[in-house]
Amino acid sequence: EVLSNPMFLGATGQRTMFHLEVQSGVDISRYSGLPESEVILLPGTRLEVQGVLDIGSGANIVKMDEQPALGLLVISPLIHLSISAGKDLLEACEKADREKMLNILRSGNPEVNLKSVRNRTPLIYAAMYGWKDVVDQLIEAKAELEAVDEDKSTALYWAADYGDAAVAIKLLNAKALVDAATASGNT
Repeated sequence: EVLSNPMFLGATGQRTMFHLEVQSGVDISRYSGLPESEVILLPGTRLEVQGVLDIGSGANIVKMDEQPALGLLVISPLIHLSISAGKDLLEACEKADREKMLNILRSGNPEVNLKSVRNRTPLIYAAMYGWKDVVDQLIEAKAELEAVDEDKSTALYWAADYGDAAVAIKLLNAKALVDAATASGNT
């Protein structure tokens, strides 16, 4: 009865119904008004046609089986949490909230290379503020030493510009490049 309904498959004309064999589908039957099983496939699900059956009167059934994924196609919740914590870290940087920055760095694995609207990373902010302990944490968290802001200035440039030798030494010990030039040619 459902299949012959004109709003579903109908009884005339060319029609195709799919029979899918999947492992990663999400059953949504309890949310559906249809009396049959309904499944949502995740983005990037790969299917391969196994055969086509002509059942007459212009109707066909295409049988498809799920194939292994080619790689990471759906963002893991852990990656989402890392980016979310990275946004919180960046917000703390922009507000010059040293304690919040340290708490975020100690509490998990935030994305430490996100950039502000001025293209500044948390490491650049920490170098500008002269916060050696935050710089240590960011270096340990694999912050990009050569990231540049909108003026093409690195964290090392800002540490030197503000005269903070302790932060500059930390960055040099971590192998920051000494000859990176800013947009105005300063090194």
